[in-house]
Amino acid sequence: MALGHQADDQAETVLLNVLRGAGLAGLKGIPPVREPYVRPLIEVRRAAVEAYCAFRELRTCLDASNLQTVYLRNRIRHELLPLLERDYNPGAAAALCRLAAIAREEDEYVGAEAAKIYAEIRTAAGNGVALLTRPLAVLPRALARRVVRLGHKEAAGVPYELDYLHTEEVLGLLSRGAGKELALPHGVRVLRTYETLVFTCGQEPEVPDFSYPLNLPGATLVPELSLLVEARLEEPGPDPAALPPSEALLDFDRLNLPLLVRRRRPGDLFHPFGYPAPVKLKNFLVDQKIPRARRNRLPVVADGAGIVWVGGVRVSARAAVTAATRRCLHLRLISTVPE
Repeated sequence: MALGHQADDQAETVLLNVLRGAGLAGLKGIPPVREPYVRPLIEVRRAAVEAYCAFRELRTCLDASNLQTVYLRNRIRHELLPLLERDYNPGAAAALCRLAAIAREEDEYVGAEAAKIYAEIRTAAGNGVALLTRPLAVLPRALARRVVRLGHKEAAGVPYELDYLHTEEVLGLLSRGAGKELALPHGVRVLRTYETLVFTCGQEPEVPDFSYPLNLPGATLVPELSLLVEARLEEPGPDPAALPPSEALLDFDRLNLPLLVRRRRPGDLFHPFGYPAPVKLKNFLVDQKIPRARRNRLPVVADGAGIVWVGGVRVSARAAVTAATRRCLHLRLISTVPE
């Protein structure tokens, strides 16, 4: 679809955005092409269009509201731009259009660089997205702002460009402690965790209390977490330290069966491998810098004597594999959510 915007419209738009304190996105003005629209007259002055229409005896339409200087754009059109061309630069409109063209090219380049960085430091985060804080904090400010806007846009699910003030507030979280949170337009919230900025839209569903007997051997579904807990009996083999966080090896003969997989509960005590004594599970998770929103989403495997594995974090000292271990219980967490 072809629209009739011309060079004066472009100059007015750029000047209006300059007065508003816009960045490159505002300085690039009206794009000549933005699907499904094209603007074939965007480099032609209004006077030339009107002269051509008069020469061809073409009827034109005039919106009377365009003459009312109560509107800022109309004051720029009828007062400010003529003043600039008369008293400051006869080519002011052409200069503003040239500025728009330069800004479009540079905005496209910086935007492409920001998209590459965004793909590198973005991770999934439940019903939102997360940005790693360390690489984000060392980016040039111009790129960091764009990366933050991409995170907000993806979380919101709408083509909205986060404004300067909101963007600066989000970047301000980089110098604040974990747990700080901001509300952003379109229902998005951003949470500062120990290692990420997490953008979510809507409320994260609360995880209800659950408890399931662990199938030995076999797989146990935990629908509240969209997880399967797979359990296999094995002979000692792999180094437990070489396993990913989603897996653990326990000394089967030191377990007090049966085993349960459940949610953490108030007052839980845990003796983590490497600790000299039991501690409150809550304090351990804080020490490990586990974000508050994630703590109730950790599967806890317990036997008759207490917690033997905090899924994805650490095994207990009591159930840890040693040189004397003869039988291992290999546990693995498997997401049931398609990639």
